Amino acid sequence: MDRVEDMFGLIAACSSQPLVVRNVSLQLNASWATVEKYYLALEAMFLVDAVTAWTIKDYDRPGKTPKMFMTDSGLMAYLLGIDEGQDVFEQGFAQNTGGKLVETWHTTS
Repeated sequence: MDRVEDMFGLIAACSSQPLVVRNVSLQLNASWATVEKYYLALEAMFLVDAVTAWTIKDYDRPGKTPKMFMTDSGLMAYLLGIDEGQDVFEQGFAQNTGGKLVETWHTTS
């Protein structure tokens, strides 16, 4: 159960970014198949959602990996340690925690 909780915290920190299962599996010291099963379970419970990537045919080619978003911005704020609205602005901007939370809230609302 601890591994699921740790993964949930990692997903909160990685919300609004492409989910790279290999990186998550290395951080959790788990196999990629386990991480993928856990992610699919969280997706089935509507706790996370993937937004498909888009591509441009001309000269610019963004990544094709979908971005992952937590669907509950309140739960995400709790997992990131944001207790009050002012905390969004006081978080370290090197981590961009507040920005991820705002982008997740905007995308899933």
